[in-house]
Amino acid sequence: LLKKLNLLQKFFQKGPGRNLSLEGEIGLIGELYFLKNFMMPNVGLVRGLSAWKGPLSGLHDFETGSVSIEIKTTPAEIKHGIKIHNEAQLDNTRKGGDVTSLYLCVVLLKGEDPDGMTLAELVKTIRDEIESSSSVNLNVFNDLLIQSNYLDSHAAHYKKKFSIKEYKFYIVDDNFPKITKNKVHYALEKISYTIKIDQCSEFERASDDVVGLFSE
Repeated sequence: LLKKLNLLQKFFQKGPGRNLSLEGEIGLIGELYFLKNFMMPNVGLVRGLSAWKGPLSGLHDFETGSVSIEIKTTPAEIKHGIKIHNEAQLDNTRKGGDVTSLYLCVVLLKGEDPDGMTLAELVKTIRDEIESSSSVNLNVFNDLLIQSNYLDSHAAHYKKKFSIKEYKFYIVDDNFPKITKNKVHYALEKISYTIKIDQCSEFERASDDVVGLFSE
């Protein structure tokens, strides 16, 4: 009960009653597709849910073992680049000082696809899959949705249908174009910038190679 009350308190502090913005909707869709198509099949349901740190204000969207994944989701027709919202998003040092292998996953969506799914439909698909195995894990998933500011009462608001065009993975090593805390003056913060991802082909990695790291 105390855990539920703390969860509700955090939710209301974020501002209840608001639908996700289109940017927030698209971002959550990307994380959910990644959870469903990569994490759950490769590391299992429990570990997959535990690795999902995005709703918990984690440094990166997914963290498992020594691998971190930052998800960036964008409509496939948009060509202007990937927006990075702060100097910590592509920093491979976790809270506590551990250094990880960091990968950027760019999720390209096909919007207004009649064969796709709305956010609410995607949530239901994952719920059905989880519910068939564990009610405990379903509660964990539902809690993470609340932390993501997703409410079932707003489901009808999310009318756009999306499907995946493709996933692109990039290794974020020392040579990857990025701004991190150790590269800027300590007086600067909340730095946002755009990466021309089509100029980063040398850092692209095969999805199978990246997924293979999850189980190590």
